Amino acid sequence: MRKIRNTIIQLYVLFVMMILPVLVHDSYRDIRNFKVQVFWMVFKVALPVLAVLLVVDLIMHIRDDGLSETLSKIKEKITPLDFSVLAFFFIVLCSCLTSRYGKHAFTGDLTFKVGGYLLMALAVMFVITSQCLDSDMKISYFWAPIVLFLEATAILNSLDIDPLHMQIPGMTLSQHVYFISTIGHIDYLSEYFCLFIPFYATLLIKADKKQDQILFGTITFLGYLISLLIRANGMILGNGVGFFMLGLYCLKKKGYLTRYLMQFYLLAIAGVLTDLINRLYIIPAKQLELDAAPTLFLKYKLYIVIAVVVLVLTLLLKKVKDEDKLITVLSKVKTVLLALFVVGVVGFVSFAVYCTFANKQPAIFNNRINIWRGCVESFKHMSVREKLIGVGPNCVSDMLNHYAVYQGVLRTTAHNEFLEYFLSIGILGVTSYVCVFVFTLKAALKGGNFAYVAGLAAYIGISFVIGPSFLNTVTLWTYLALAILSTKTLSVPQEMPSSEVKN
Repeated sequence: MRKIRNTIIQLYVLFVMMILPVLVHDSYRDIRNFKVQVFWMVFKVALPVLAVLLVVDLIMHIRDDGLSETLSKIKEKITPLDFSVLAFFFIVLCSCLTSRYGKHAFTGDLTFKVGGYLLMALAVMFVITSQCLDSDMKISYFWAPIVLFLEATAILNSLDIDPLHMQIPGMTLSQHVYFISTIGHIDYLSEYFCLFIPFYATLLIKADKKQDQILFGTITFLGYLISLLIRANGMILGNGVGFFMLGLYCLKKKGYLTRYLMQFYLLAIAGVLTDLINRLYIIPAKQLELDAAPTLFLKYKLYIVIAVVVLVLTLLLKKVKDEDKLITVLSKVKTVLLALFVVGVVGFVSFAVYCTFANKQPAIFNNRINIWRGCVESFKHMSVREKLIGVGPNCVSDMLNHYAVYQGVLRTTAHNEFLEYFLSIGILGVTSYVCVFVFTLKAALKGGNFAYVAGLAAYIGISFVIGPSFLNTVTLWTYLALAILSTKTLSVPQEMPSSEVKN
């Protein structure tokens, strides 16, 4: 019975991580709806079977151990994370049942299909996967082919090459890039990519085998290339947060730090290649968004600066002979950098809040201030109950349309995942959602599995400027469950090879 349960959970995880991301249909307009339909077909089969197996398993435990002993064992397995997920589930349910938008809160029809049904389903599968799956699935390996495929597709689409023949006649290059053939919307592809780029960079730093170094290095390099080629500020922001946290982690050992610095040569090479592509192949005016961060990175040849800085730091590290003294210095550097990071985050958020209430429109926010002002106005018009449990999942766009005034800005989401949930499932809902992240990060850190921490840090970073979408939400909750599972099975490399640590 246990083997059957494990197999079903494994198949569900493989479906989410490997099959769902690459599902395509007749055209980009149908991709999201097609993914939604297939997901629910799989879920409606998997959940009832798992429920029966879990009930049978519970009955067998009660028969063998007695009711009190069984309940005691269940109580021992429950963690604060499980209570957070349970609270999230019931708050979403209450929000849907009391929503002013009726069934739309359950189905998520208004925007990106992230309705109450989906959030509750993912919360249930999170608990089942993290608590009941007890086998090592080697996520770093089975996810890699899909990641490589998506990276290659994104690059080809940005070059106006359509390998899957998804382009509709009359689409411009910008539209073609904007609606990536295997995902749909590039802004939400960015969140997905931020989950895995720092994840694989961490594995690259820890990898001992040559084949792993090649695989993880290729994924990291293509991730850099996409971030620069598509010019999405959000992807730069998210990956920046993820790589900063990874850098703090690598400061604890010379071997870690050396490899961390070396992988930035991949960023420099990606910068050179992107610069050449922009000059020789793509007309820059047609490229997607022309966001400031990647554009400035290429315009001022910052990739050369990065290569030079990395070279200097690497040479300085090689000259250091006293390992203990170096670790002491790096520990102080880590403290300073962490303090500066906290100050920077607080300053950035404070500046964003000021601009929102003062109606300032700095270019760095790319018109998001209008959206965030709309969130403030919407919150003012919510009842006390709605302030606590929200107006219903995926119902924010209608609130924004009704209560806010814009200057040609799309009102699809709050353009901030936490603001989105703040309005849709209220103060209690967003609190439980944040707790899920906090407890997962804490468990991953305690378990020594920093690859997941780096990916989640990047996701949180980009979530400040992008709202939730269907594929990212499904992938995120599965990723969170695998992060918890990894603390039990340790499915990724945990220690640097001894030869590297001694270097």
